[in-house]
Amino acid sequence: MIAAFRELGYVEGRTARFEVRTAKNDLDRLPELAAELVRTPVDIIVAVSPPAILAAKQATTTIPIVMAFWGAEGLIESGVVASFTRPGGNVTGVYMLAAELDAKRFELLLQAVPHARTVAVLNPGRGWSLTHLQQVAETHRIQLLISDVPGPDGYGATFAAMRKAKVDAVLVPSFPRFFREHRLIIEAAAEQQIPDSQGRQARGPSCRAADEVRVGDQHENG
Repeated sequence: MIAAFRELGYVEGRTARFEVRTAKNDLDRLPELAAELVRTPVDIIVAVSPPAILAAKQATTTIPIVMAFWGAEGLIESGVVASFTRPGGNVTGVYMLAAELDAKRFELLLQAVPHARTVAVLNPGRGWSLTHLQQVAETHRIQLLISDVPGPDGYGATFAAMRKAKVDAVLVPSFPRFFREHRLIIEAAAEQQIPDSQGRQARGPSCRAADEVRVGDQHENG
């Protein structure tokens, strides 16, 4: 993101100053980090993911917040905006239909792995709902296994547990953390020979995030 700003003429230390805060997957720290940015103070807050956006909104009603909103819980339901026609408040940005995209990617995954009966789903944490995925699972009589990943170093153990549980495939939801860590996910899935829905996810949903499924040796071996 900072590199993109640089291309637009915003140079760190000369024409702009960037105050970067990251919770490092500890979402409980987000309110504290948002409050810290408000105290700094900053002119604009950029927040990605529902927990970060909500934390920023709770920390300030005056500093503009630019969002990229992922998650199944809508903007209105979560209190980020009052309505789409009259949003009010200090939040602007992009609302992505992540829940609908994940449901479609789930359908594509099942087409690529037609024998699947148990599908694991990596858990993004707060601000994310299973509703759309559960509807697909019920339609196709699929059992969902929600898998937590404590940190970037936890994918190996998580995918090993999936294999032990005889998971047939894994769905990776549209969530910023999983975009950043897509190589770790692909490597862990390949090591355990579990079909996954990664593919081009790192380039975002608009680049056919769901159209490639890595089937690997497991599918070949039946």
